[in-house]
Amino acid sequence: YLDNEKIHFDTVVFDEASQIFPQDAIGSIYRGDQFIVVGDSKQMPPSNFFSTTIDSEYDEDIDDISDYESILDLCSTKFSQLLFKWHYRSKYEELIAFSNKNYYKNELVTFPSSSNSKSDTGVNFYKVNGVYDRTSRTNRAEAEKVVDLVFEHFTKHPKRSIGVVAFNTSQQSLIEKLINKRRELDPSKEEFFKLDNNEPFFVKNLETVQGDERDTIIFSVAYAKDTTGRFIANFGPLNKNGGERRLNVAITRAKKNVKLISSIVYTDIPITESKGAQLLRDYLDFAQNGAIALDRSINVDEYDHYDSDFEQEVCEYLRSKGFTVDTQVGCSSFKIDMAIRRPDTSDYVLAIECDGASYHSSKNARDRDRLRQQVLETMGWKFYRIWSTDWFRNKDNSKTRLLNAVNDSLNDKNKISDLEKDFSNRSISDFEERSESHLTFSEYEMIDAKAMMWRYNSYGDFVVDLLKKEAPLSEEWLLKRTCSYFGKEKVTSNVTHDYLLKMRNYFNNEIIRRNGFLYLNGIYDYNLRIPKKGERRDIVYISYEELASGLYAIIKNNVTVEKDSLYLSIIKMLGYSKLTDKIRERLDNAMVYIKDKIELDGKIVRLK
Repeated sequence: YLDNEKIHFDTVVFDEASQIFPQDAIGSIYRGDQFIVVGDSKQMPPSNFFSTTIDSEYDEDIDDISDYESILDLCSTKFSQLLFKWHYRSKYEELIAFSNKNYYKNELVTFPSSSNSKSDTGVNFYKVNGVYDRTSRTNRAEAEKVVDLVFEHFTKHPKRSIGVVAFNTSQQSLIEKLINKRRELDPSKEEFFKLDNNEPFFVKNLETVQGDERDTIIFSVAYAKDTTGRFIANFGPLNKNGGERRLNVAITRAKKNVKLISSIVYTDIPITESKGAQLLRDYLDFAQNGAIALDRSINVDEYDHYDSDFEQEVCEYLRSKGFTVDTQVGCSSFKIDMAIRRPDTSDYVLAIECDGASYHSSKNARDRDRLRQQVLETMGWKFYRIWSTDWFRNKDNSKTRLLNAVNDSLNDKNKISDLEKDFSNRSISDFEERSESHLTFSEYEMIDAKAMMWRYNSYGDFVVDLLKKEAPLSEEWLLKRTCSYFGKEKVTSNVTHDYLLKMRNYFNNEIIRRNGFLYLNGIYDYNLRIPKKGERRDIVYISYEELASGLYAIIKNNVTVEKDSLYLSIIKMLGYSKLTDKIRERLDNAMVYIKDKIELDGKIVRLK
C-alpha cells in the first residue's frame, strides 16, 4: 500500500519474525536499504490456523505448521545469526528453567532470584476436578477456578499485572463469559480491567498470546477426562509436528508467577511420539513436583563446586563464622559464585562474586563488571565482589570488609524478599539508562550576578569571584546578566567595548579567555554540572571541556555505548528532551576533547 517510488527506509525491522510469511515481508524489504530480522524459532510460526479451524473441532486434515515457512526461517538459512542469550524477563529462574532445558538446550543465561518463596512466585500447580465437555470443548471447573484466582490476585497483588491463557478458543470464551458475570456481581475490581492500564488484563489462547508478558499468567489446560471417565490425549495443534512451540509460548509469558490450572496430572498423559504432548506431560510434572522433574536443582547443587582455591578459601572462611553459604547458585551457564542464605529460610541476602573463571570468561568488561550486577540487583539481590589480589595482599582488611557486607545484608530490614518492586517494563535498554544513576554530577550553582556585582569596586574582581563558582562561564551569558552594570538593558557594541576595557588587566593573569568562555588560571579540570530545577543552561553556554567531561563519565561507566544513546543520556541530564542538530554539533565538537581516551567505531563509542 506504500508507493515504492516515493516511500523508502534506511532500515526495516521485523519483530516476532517467526510469525511473518516471507511473501508478507517482501513489500517492506525492498523499500529499505537494510533489514533486521528478530524472532524465536522456538515460538509460534505463521499459520492460517483461524481461517480453517475457528468453527470446527481440531481435525487430522489441518496442515502441520511445518508446512509454513517464516521470514525468520528463510533468513536463518542465508544469513549469519546472533543469539541473544541473556534472559532477564523471568524474575524467578524457575519460570524459564523448563524451557531453557527442553527448548534452548540450556544455552540461555538466566539469573537466579534472591528469594525462593513459593507463595505466588515461580510455577504454582492447581489441581481441580474438572470434566472436559467434548461438545463445547470446554472445562467449566477450570474456568471457574481461573476466575476465582483472577479476583483473588487483584486483592493480594494489586500492583502486579495479570493475563490468562487458555488452550483453545472455546475455553477462552468461557473464561471471558464467567469473568464478565463476576464483574457484574463485584464491580469493586473494575479499575483492574481498564484497557489503558500499563499492562492491561487479557484472556487469550495459544494462538494469540505470543509477544505478551505479564507479572502473573494463569494457564488453563482444559483437556481432561470426559463425562464417561475417558481421557483422550488429543491436544489439538499441540499434537502436530512443531506444535510444541505453542506450549513454549504459553509458559514463558510470566515475569513473576505462572498458575497452572489442570484437571489432569502428568501420569494421565501416556508416553507418546508427539513432542508437544510429551512436553506438556513433562511440564505438568515440573509444575507439580518442581526441580525433581528437571533432574537438576534450580536453586543450588547438593555438592560444593569452586572455580578456584581462592573461592574455596572465601567460602570456608564464611562458614567458619557461622554463615550459611551455598555455592554455584543458578541453573544456567551463569551461576553466582557464593550466596549467603538467611538462617532457617531459603531466601538469599547477598550474592558474592569472585574474579575467578566465570568472571574472566566474560567476553567484555561491560558484561563482566556492570550488566551482570545490574541484572542481579533487579532480581532482588544485593551484590558484593571480592578481588583475589586484595584477598591475598591484604587478607585481614578484605575479611573485615566481607564480614561487614554480610552482616549489613542480614540486618537490612528493608530487603525486598517478595520482589514487589515494579520491574514490569524493564528491559536491557533500561539497564543502559539505569547506569546513569550510578553517576554523580554536581548541580550548577548560578549566582545572582546583578545583586553581586554592585558589592565590588572593580568589575574585574567581581568576575574573578563569580568564576570561582561558575567557571567555565560563557562571556555572552555573563554580559547578558551584567549589562546593567554598563548602563544598558541589553548587550550592545558599547557594552562589549566597556567590558573589554575593564577586563584587559585580568585576561591572561587570573582569567584565561578561550573560545568565548572564561576560565580561572591554573584550573584545568572541569566536571559536568547538571541544572537545578528551572535553571537549564542553553547548550551554547556550556563549555566543550565541561561537556566532554560528562560524555567521558558516561562512556567510562558503560564501557561501550551507542553514540546516539550517549548523546541522549547527557542531554537528558542537562534538561533537554530532543537531540537537535545544534546540540548534536556541539556534542560532536566536545567529543574531540576526549578523542585520545575513546575509540569511535561507526556509531559505537568504546573506552580505549
